[in-house]
Amino acid sequence: MVELVAWLEDRNPGVDFWVTKRGDLLKLTYLTGDDVDPFMRDLAAAAEELGKTVAVDATREMEGFYAGHGFVKNAGRHADEDIDERMYRPPDSP
Repeated sequence: MVELVAWLEDRNPGVDFWVTKRGDLLKLTYLTGDDVDPFMRDLAAAAEELGKTVAVDATREMEGFYAGHGFVKNAGRHADEDIDERMYRPPDSP
């Protein structure tokens, strides 16, 4: 996990974030910066390589942003009782 965080920090110096690991889940708790789209692409690529799901407690205002990066709402047909967060991105998302 330390290597992943260091890699993300090196590639995205203008972005502040907090990512933690819980089992097979990577949880994105905090994200801010001038250009976070490259960070999200890097996080998705790393999660795919590791076979990890990324989860986030997105506010309603941010749901569209996260959906644009392959996240789905943790509800309805996408409901996953093993994930507590509001949205998640499986490792095989487009």
